[in-house]
Parts: sequence; structure tokens; C-alpha cells
Amino acid sequence: MLKRFLFDRRGNFAVMAAGVLIMLAIAIGGAVDVSMLSRDASAAQAAADAAALAGAKRMETGTASDATAMINSVATANLPDDLKSATIASAIDTANGLVSVTISGSYKTAFLSLAHTDALTYSRQSQSTIKRNGYMDFYFLLDVSESMNIAADATERAKLQATTKAANNRPCAFACHEVEPYWSPKSVYQMNQEAGANKAKLRIDVLQDAFDTTVDNLLAVNAKSDNLTIRISTAGFSSAFEKGLTASTNAVELKKSIRNFTVANGHTTYTLALQGLSDMMGGQADGSAQTKPEKVAVIITDGVKDEPSWTFGTINQGYCTALKDKGFKVAVLEIKYIYDLDYQGYFLSRVAPFYTSITPQLDACASPGLHYLATDSKQASEKLSSLANDLVRQNLRVEK
Repeated sequence: MLKRFLFDRRGNFAVMAAGVLIMLAIAIGGAVDVSMLSRDASAAQAAADAAALAGAKRMETGTASDATAMINSVATANLPDDLKSATIASAIDTANGLVSVTISGSYKTAFLSLAHTDALTYSRQSQSTIKRNGYMDFYFLLDVSESMNIAADATERAKLQATTKAANNRPCAFACHEVEPYWSPKSVYQMNQEAGANKAKLRIDVLQDAFDTTVDNLLAVNAKSDNLTIRISTAGFSSAFEKGLTASTNAVELKKSIRNFTVANGHTTYTLALQGLSDMMGGQADGSAQTKPEKVAVIITDGVKDEPSWTFGTINQGYCTALKDKGFKVAVLEIKYIYDLDYQGYFLSRVAPFYTSITPQLDACASPGLHYLATDSKQASEKLSSLANDLVRQNLRVEK
């Protein structure tokens, strides 16, 4: 009995010892397996990085098919011999200018198979941005109607009221649409321009200053970037549409052009303005050459339509849609229409019925994400700069 007991004890000890040895082998050997897996994964990452960069470089002047072939060739060349069987997958996103490469495979374990783990898998990804020479034309359409001649703030409104009262005994600080000889042979803008030291700063003045800064910032891209060239065109509208400059890089002349529009009067006719802009822009292109620039429309307005037939309302969506259907990005900077600053009741009778629809309609006119709202004149410069910078970032490709 004692002999049998000792034999059982010895047998259990042997089994336990064997189990411990196996566990030690798995622990120690498993660390080796994991280390080997890490080596393979690192090699796959290096090969994916090299392939993504090569693919993006090939896309600068080639096709997606050319780039895919380059990716496979470079990835295979950079993989160690024992990883040549790894799977190489790639994706080329031309819309966002990205090349993605994924290399995945498995490592056959030497020790972890004792724990029924015969293989460990790895997958590594790399992305590179396609750097291409791009050409981009901005078309600025500025609302220069009388509603943009509202004073910039309360202090400036007091100056404007004093000026207009002295000129025609009709103090005006809101809209000031009537410029017929019955009231005065001059527009409110003209009267204010001649006010000397009493001249008020109007929303159009703030907007012109904001445009000046934006022009400088946009044209600076041409000097800073080796793969994006920007040109600027200008147009203005009120009851008519008037071209300024087309495809210019002359900052001085561009700034002059927005101050030389002769169309300023009491009406805001989007029908003529948007049709004129569409005709001026022509057709869209892919931005691959100076003769084929990508074109972007930038509309700056308060969003209130005042047709010559005394038809009030919001912007014409049909013309906005027509611009977008031609492939143009449409950005809209809304200079918020001032609510109820009107001792004559014009706001209540003409604008109040659709006032809450102005912002949604301008948002609908813009391409997704390209509607910017300046709630007061002081925000105009900030918002216009944001608008331009966002559009440039969407088109500027810098290789990672």
C-alpha cells in the first residue's frame, strides 16, 4: 500500500513537473515568438511607409493604376525574404489626395503552439498625401447695394444719421434704399463719402478692408507654396452685375477694383448677380494646369433680395444650385442683416416676414460646410479669412 502511494506521488510529481516545464517553455518561448512578431510588424511598417510615399509621388504625374503598380513593387522590395508572402493592399483617394497602404500577414509560432496558438497576425498601415501642382481661381461676388451701406456700429450710425439729415433732411441709419432724386440725387454712400471728418464707417467699408487682408493672405500662398497657385477675380452687384478683374494676382489692382463698382443703388437683384457670376466663371476644371484652374465662388451679402419690381425675399436657390451643378464650390459669407433698426417701419413691412429664413437660405446656397456668418461688421474680416483659409487647406496638399 505504501509502495503504491509513493508511486502515485512520484507520478503526480512527474506530471506536475512536466506541466511546469511546459508553462516555462510557453512563457519564455512565447516572449521569443512575440519578439519575432514585433520584428515582422516593424518590417511591414517600414515597407508600407516606403510604398505609400512612392505611390503618392507617382500620383503627382501618373494614374491610379501607375501608382498601384509602384506601391506593390516598392512594398515587395522592402519586405524581408521571409515576409514576401505578406498581403499588400492599397487605396488611392483622389478626392482627398491620400494614398493608403496596408501590409498584413502572420508569423508561425515556435513555442506558443504549445498553448494551441499556431500563428500570430500583424497588420500595419501607412498614409501619404499626394502633392500635386494645383491652380485655383477665387471669384469674389460682393453685394454693394444700399443695404450694405448701414453704419458699422452704434457710434457710426449716429454719424450717418447726422450726415443724411443735413444732406436731405431724411436721417437714415437703416437700409437707406431710396436714392431717387425725390429724396436726393446722391446715394447714402455718396453722401457719406463727402462728409469729411464726419464720415461714418459703413459695413461696405469694413468689408472692403476685410477683402484687402484676404487678398494679401491668398496671394501670399503663391510665394509660400510650391504646389498651389491662386488667382482672384472680382465682381459686384446691386440692381445690376458688374465685372471687376479676372484671374489677377495684382493685389493693388484687385483692391481698387472692389471700390470702383458703379452699380450701387437701392436694389439687390440676385437673379442678375448669380447669372452674371456663372457666365463670368465659365466651366469648372480640375486645377491641374493654369489653363484649367479649379474655380471657387465666394458670395458676400446680407441675403435680402430687393428686386427692382419691389419684390423682397431671400436669395434665388435655383441659381445657387446651377453654380454647384457646374462643379463649383460655393462659399457664402453672410453679413447679418440688422434687425429692426428702422424708424420708418421699412424693416417690419419688407423684411420681417422672411427674416428668420435669410440664414437658412444662404446656408442652403453654399456648398456643405462653406456658409460663414458674421453677426456684426467686426466679424467680417475674421470670417472672410476663415473662409479663404478653409478653401485653401482643402486644396493644398503637403506630403507627410
